[in-house]
Amino acid sequence: MQVVVLLASELVSNAVRHAGAESVALSCTVQEGSVRVEVCDDGPGFAGAALPLDSSRIGGWGLYIVDQLASRWGRSDESANRVWFEVDRRPAARTSAYG
Repeated sequence: MQVVVLLASELVSNAVRHAGAESVALSCTVQEGSVRVEVCDDGPGFAGAALPLDSSRIGGWGLYIVDQLASRWGRSDESANRVWFEVDRRPAARTSAYG
């Protein structure tokens, strides 16, 4: 769950800092095998690719982190800028009252 929170905060932060958006919306859907988060804004959009790794760079690691930690991610700018990611869920550990 920490990965979902980290990645969601990164996408919202990107929308607030870089998009010049007047509105930002976040939705989260828990599916059987994954959690999907979408962040939409009304800003001008972006190219949508993670920057190449450069360890000397101070900022700009957000989409790299999304790319490395999300099971899948992408973007769409059909009606609004929409960036989404999915994180696969691990099966819950089975517990039994009978030991």
